[in-house]
Amino acid sequence: MAQIVFVHGVATRSSPALDLAEQSMADLLGRVVFQGVAHAILAPRWGDHVPKIPREIYATRQAAASFSLGIRDDEPAGIGVDEPSAAGSSLGALAADHPQFAVDAVLTRLADDAEAAHRRLTADELDLFAAAVDAQDDADKARALTGRAGSDAALAFAIQAEAESMSVLSAITDAVHGVTDRIRNAASTVAYGLLHDAVRPAVGLFGGDVFAYLNRGTLRGLIQQTVGDKLKAAWTAKSPDEPLIVIAHSMGGVIVTDMLADLTAAGLPATLTVDFLLTVGSQPGLFQAVGALSGGVPSAGSRQPRPPCVRAWCNVFDPIDPLAFAAGPMFDGVEDLEFNSLTGLVSAHTTYFKRPQFYARLRSRLADLSLLR
Repeated sequence: MAQIVFVHGVATRSSPALDLAEQSMADLLGRVVFQGVAHAILAPRWGDHVPKIPREIYATRQAAASFSLGIRDDEPAGIGVDEPSAAGSSLGALAADHPQFAVDAVLTRLADDAEAAHRRLTADELDLFAAAVDAQDDADKARALTGRAGSDAALAFAIQAEAESMSVLSAITDAVHGVTDRIRNAASTVAYGLLHDAVRPAVGLFGGDVFAYLNRGTLRGLIQQTVGDKLKAAWTAKSPDEPLIVIAHSMGGVIVTDMLADLTAAGLPATLTVDFLLTVGSQPGLFQAVGALSGGVPSAGSRQPRPPCVRAWCNVFDPIDPLAFAAGPMFDGVEDLEFNSLTGLVSAHTTYFKRPQFYARLRSRLADLSLLR
């Protein structure tokens, strides 16, 4: 049985929403990556140890007095927008030339909509997600899914036909329209206030979680113990010929990289071996550069070795993700992989695990490493 440990990133706390997110990801991994492969997924919730940050700290737009130089509250002041403008375009029209992009965008939006409705994907929707994953590596399959499209309605109807069920048509139609609205209107309708309110808490929680971990003391020990318990459980449960796979998002990748670099200090078994480490939208390269991880500040021109217990390490990042960094400049034996997606600055950091193309690439890489067993 393949053992998978998923280490979450920043701003993640136990809640019904997290329960749903973890179950949804498990559904997708089981349906499109590990289908037919016995597997178990463990997910340590290290974020529960970090003190809660009062939301009032982020409410800088509600200050009682103004210190401005005359810029009105409703005017964007140099903050920019989170997505390019494509006024007049529709996803249905774009699908003719870019079927793989269209399929990926629709199923990603469908996953977003399901999460917003606090529900898991249905069996028919999972089937469509699996078809979208397959389409990422096969243009003919993508074209078969999108049909001739030309309009949003035609695209929605063509995609739902794959499920051989009309029950998903409404959800797919909403998803197609949602992507088209984003393409057409993002640049002109994303208000400064909305962007501010979306970004500020995320940045604050990121900083809070980072400071909590880097503070070498009781809190850091609790975080490492929580992650270490799941790693040890997975290591103990597997047989010698079964793989241990670690997927770590954002700050989770920093924590795991730090722990695996020094198993003894992290309280992990000296024999522990990770067959594949995947850091996603993460920062181990950044933190190693400033000497915050095991090994301290590297000397000029030198790089830290990949943790000896890790057999293969890939570091995936979206170029527009402001919280994702390359690891190769700081570590030997890591492969940096760019992951392009149509999303905005605000959502780039959290979208990886909802995109069919992400699961397609993960499945392909695990197959190449002979780890789907």
